[in-house]
Amino acid sequence: MQAGIGGDFTGLGTAHLIGKVFLGTVEALLVACLEPRPTPAKSSAAKLKPGINVAGDLSDALLVQGYAPSTATKYARIVTAFLQHVRPIRLVHLREDDVDDYLDHLKQRGMGNATLRLHLCAIRTVLDRLLGLDITVEIKHAPRPRPRPPATEDDMLKLLAACGNPKERFILNALNGSKALPSQLCRLGAIGHPSLFLWERHKDSIPDPPPCHVVPLVMDKTISPETGWLLPSSRRPGPISPRTMRRIVRRVAESCGVRTTCTAVRLGPTISFAKCA
Repeated sequence: MQAGIGGDFTGLGTAHLIGKVFLGTVEALLVACLEPRPTPAKSSAAKLKPGINVAGDLSDALLVQGYAPSTATKYARIVTAFLQHVRPIRLVHLREDDVDDYLDHLKQRGMGNATLRLHLCAIRTVLDRLLGLDITVEIKHAPRPRPRPPATEDDMLKLLAACGNPKERFILNALNGSKALPSQLCRLGAIGHPSLFLWERHKDSIPDPPPCHVVPLVMDKTISPETGWLLPSSRRPGPISPRTMRRIVRRVAESCGVRTTCTAVRLGPTISFAKCA
């Protein structure tokens, strides 16, 4: 093994690697892969030889390659878990089927698409891009879902008509009219606090509740609860949470058969006060 470190591993693309640290990590990974699986009576986790810290060495090697510390640690942990699951005799023996089997294993454990994408990205980065194994070239697992299109004017009118109380109607109006994020609206102070927001006035008298067009002037994360809140929580001191706001929008949408989200409501065409009144 030591004699081979100075040369080039066939198929590993070490001619493209930079630094002795990464070459030492390749050796550590190979030695770790040669270790036999532990018996169930001993441990369910793989045992590595004393003195070999595969994840730590690989993390250091990724740092040398210019990866951020958090990314290096995460990728090293994932690749180590993958190798301990597959247990190849040599890295050059790894195949695309091994990656597919590992991703299926994660899926059976209840991992979501985001986790599967992260594991695939780590394996692809270390074993394909840095070691040149090309075992994930044909794998396109768990693609990102298409973003939901913005709500149409007809959708917005249906949502407003389905609102069961003024609070639901106000939240939909505020999201659509201000284009502010739910977290921004939740942080707005109560009506009458001029330093936090401004209502866009119309020719007609402003009804109660006020119209939807909110123009946030100051987004202060440290608003004092004593000033009151635009959307106070009924369960605890302070404003409602963005999660509660999303739940309200989802409940109204389900009641009228419209598939939409807070983001779709924000990005949709602004409904004039005359139409939503």
